[in-house]
Amino acid sequence: MIFDPIFKGIATLLAACYSFTHNYALAIAVFTLIIMVAFTPLTLKSTRSMMAMQRLQPEIKRLQAKHKDDRQTLNTEMMALYQAEGVNPLGGCLPMLVQIPIFFILFRVLRGLTTIGDDGLFDPDYLDQGTELYKDLHRTDEMLSFGIDLA
Repeated sequence: MIFDPIFKGIATLLAACYSFTHNYALAIAVFTLIIMVAFTPLTLKSTRSMMAMQRLQPEIKRLQAKHKDDRQTLNTEMMALYQAEGVNPLGGCLPMLVQIPIFFILFRVLRGLTTIGDDGLFDPDYLDQGTELYKDLHRTDEMLSFGIDLA
C-alpha cells in the first residue's frame, strides 16, 4: 500500500513513546502531545486568520446589508475586502484539516497493534518485532493501562 511508510513511521513513533512511558495510555497521550507541538505553527496561523476574520466582521456585515439583494456584487466586494486586508477566508480551517489524517492513521495503527495473523499468532501491522511495544504486546494476553484491560 502506498501509505505503509507513513503508517510505519507513526507506529515507530508510538513505539518510541511506549519505550519512554511503559504505559499504553501514556504513550498515546505523549504521541498526541508530540503531534500537537509539531502542528503548533499551523495552529497559530489558523488562530491569526480567525482573528483577522473577526476583525473584518463589522465591514462584512456592512457589505451584506448594503448588497443584500445582489449576491454577485456582495461576493465581489467581499473578495476585494479579503485581498485588500490580506485575509484568506478559509485560512482558519485549512491548517486544522491537515491534522485530521494523522489521527486517522494513528487509529489504524492502534487497531493494527492487536492483529492476529492467519496462523492464529500475534502479528501486529506496521510494528517492528524489535521494539519494546511489540515484545510487551506479544508476551501477554492483556493490555493493561492503569489496571484496566484494554484488550
